[in-house]
Amino acid sequence: FSSNSGRCYETSRYFARGFLGDDFEEDKTVKFNIISEGEESGINSLTARHGCPNYNTSAFEDIPKQYNTSYLKTISKRLVNENPGLNLTGSDVEALFDWCAFEINVRGSSPFCNIFTNEELVRFSYSNDLSKFYKNGPGHNFTRIVGGILLNASLTLLKDEDNSNKIWLSFAHDTDLEIYHSALGLVTPSENLPTDYIPFPNPYVHSSILPQGARIYTEKLRCGNDSY
Repeated sequence: FSSNSGRCYETSRYFARGFLGDDFEEDKTVKFNIISEGEESGINSLTARHGCPNYNTSAFEDIPKQYNTSYLKTISKRLVNENPGLNLTGSDVEALFDWCAFEINVRGSSPFCNIFTNEELVRFSYSNDLSKFYKNGPGHNFTRIVGGILLNASLTLLKDEDNSNKIWLSFAHDTDLEIYHSALGLVTPSENLPTDYIPFPNPYVHSSILPQGARIYTEKLRCGNDSY
């Protein structure tokens, strides 16, 4: 199963080629299903958030905004002082943090990461944790409901003793995985994330829960006549 988003679809095809071989499409035992993300298609189990009009991702956006982001202005001033003529805003600094992360993912290292202190990296990381937690994670009161659709669909497959399929693969967005996590409840903190300080240890580190290229495995094991 793959959503019809370009990156999800291309990822699914490249994975299938690597896992099954270049001629996987000629294998009649492989079924490739492309599922539309369009809300006009209604709710599907893969990207259910698009078909749920009551799921407002910005419903709790005021909470992360309470977090102190003055460090962005401090960084901006430092870089401008060190580079006369440079025009750099707080939003530009946020983009540089993202540049650091994406370049590490692609190249293995990034010189942009060296312009930040460890404390600045921690503070930015937590701002991202807050944003995701209250937008797609367990800090939003609708994610467990929306994520429950994929959870129930997965449970149905696991309980089916007659299906001959050995493996099911689904390709969607990191947002959908985070919503699914909320329904599972495995990484839900006992309390909502605070905005006035950074807890140590942090109970919801988004980059650890959903690193780039994240995936979730669900296995069904059989021992004799029993399955687990």
